[in-house]
Amino acid sequence: MSVELEQVFLDRDEYIEHKPLFGGIQYIFKTGTGKKLSVVRHEFSHGNECGEGLYELADITDRSIDIVQGYLAPERVIEILEEER
Repeated sequence: MSVELEQVFLDRDEYIEHKPLFGGIQYIFKTGTGKKLSVVRHEFSHGNECGEGLYELADITDRSIDIVQGYLAPERVIEILEEER
């Protein structure tokens, strides 16, 4: 199964890496405020359960996941990254 990458994510200064996850994709970003954010889309993520193609974002700075935001369009993910500059 091939996963289409979001070029808008790859072009971000905050972008660190991407890797396969549960048959989908995970992007890792490090923001200007020092946060490390995980952005995922796979069959279990909030926003892609039925193939909606939306993303889930979580703060993984301290290796725990406390707050998860789901059902995010790529544009909203970019807005959140901008807010964290």
